[in-house]
Amino acid sequence: MKLLSLEEVLIAAQEAGVPGVEDLVAQTENMAEVAAAALAAHLNIKHRNTNMWDGKIYTTFLPSQPGQACPAVIDAGDRSGEWEGDGEEEEAQSMSMGG
Repeated sequence: MKLLSLEEVLIAAQEAGVPGVEDLVAQTENMAEVAAAALAAHLNIKHRNTNMWDGKIYTTFLPSQPGQACPAVIDAGDRSGEWEGDGEEEEAQSMSMGG
């Protein structure tokens, strides 16, 4: 038996040329966007840029106000990521880098 994550299934479908796989990826990104919005609202933070990149689906989370502490559940998912500012500067940088 082989066990694949959701992202691995989508990558395999892309590599196999499954018809409609891009729609499946978009639907999965949309589902992740809904989950990210619910999490961000619950934690009183912002989120941006949910998409599949390098074989995984990512969402960027940002503070909703200057000086806001990073919630532990967000920090646990990306210990090396930066968490500062109010999110506006980071968003501008992300967009300028094509993110």
